[in-house]
Amino acid sequence: MNYRLIRTLAFLIASLVFFSSSFSLIHITSRSAMAVETSFIDISSNSFFSLALKSDGTVWAWGENSNGQLGDGSTVSSLNPIPVQKLSNVKAISAGRLHALALKSDGTVWTWGRYGFGNFNHLELAPIQVNLNGVKQISAGYQYSLALKEDGTVWAWGENYTGELGDGTNKYSWEPVQVKNLTNIVSIAAGLRSGYAVEADGTVWSWGDNSYGQLGNGTQVNTNVPVKIPGLTDVTAIAAGGNTLALKRDGTVVIWGSNVVDKDLTYKDISSPIIVEGLTDIAAIRSGEYHNLAIKKDQSLWVWGLNTRLGEGSVFRSYEPKLIKGFPRVISATAGFNYDLIIDPEGKVWGWGDNDHGELGDGSTDAQYIPVQSLVNSAPLKPRIES
Repeated sequence: MNYRLIRTLAFLIASLVFFSSSFSLIHITSRSAMAVETSFIDISSNSFFSLALKSDGTVWAWGENSNGQLGDGSTVSSLNPIPVQKLSNVKAISAGRLHALALKSDGTVWTWGRYGFGNFNHLELAPIQVNLNGVKQISAGYQYSLALKEDGTVWAWGENYTGELGDGTNKYSWEPVQVKNLTNIVSIAAGLRSGYAVEADGTVWSWGDNSYGQLGNGTQVNTNVPVKIPGLTDVTAIAAGGNTLALKRDGTVVIWGSNVVDKDLTYKDISSPIIVEGLTDIAAIRSGEYHNLAIKKDQSLWVWGLNTRLGEGSVFRSYEPKLIKGFPRVISATAGFNYDLIIDPEGKVWGWGDNDHGELGDGSTDAQYIPVQSLVNSAPLKPRIES
């Protein structure tokens, strides 16, 4: 008998057993396991670029990038979704006109793009940290930003032409300044040049530009300190874009500001809140440049306003909210300039509307009036090694 051959075979068998047991401890995740990482939990848009927050805490961006809005270290626009640099453990995002914000789970705030620090000549091509801690909510406006801290105070930084920082001055600030008169705040929203805050008792404060009645106080006079909106109570959330929306505890919505569509399908400026007819059981609201979205508690999506898209190939003007029938259930939505993005219950991103700058993230500049999936859903993933 060839004992040398037997010893060799025994060594090979033992080696295979050892290595197979070792590989069972360290392996590349399966396709089904990796699918969890493709889930998106939040979406944000403003003018011509879009952001999406993945469940793993990373942020993806696409669209117009001449001001570094995509945070990838360049000013090259992208029709395809790309990861924002230097960001992890993110729990909230907000897209402004030319800049963006991200809130990390540790309460720090990060910004990139132009006007992230309130000066046109200040351009950040990748995220940098704002000098602010203990933050629980963020909102990016036109050329300024708002942050709500855990202690219920509100802080602002950026341009201040019309008093949008709410600090009693009209001087811009690179550093966050505390917004006056505000305590016990539970929700904030940054409009174009107007700020909003919801107090724990359900009242609403507003400040900044009031050229079109955006402050909801019945006048068109600007103010650089917050004032309460008369008669508006029981509010839980605010959304600010071309119009301003307030969600009430009973699930109804009120609206005011510029370009509010009336019953005769004309549009006008309204300086005091009025009820949005036909909306009940609302769970979330979003305001775009010319149209608005609302998500009901049953997760159905409703739309109204100017240049409204139903996601069915039509463009129209609507006084009454219309149901978007293509998606029975929606977990998040955002209203862009003339486009919409949603996240479905599987965590996939869909969009429709204008697409001149690639804001839908489908790899083209073709307008889409029937929903298309964003390529962010199939963005390449790095294999993850698990122990």
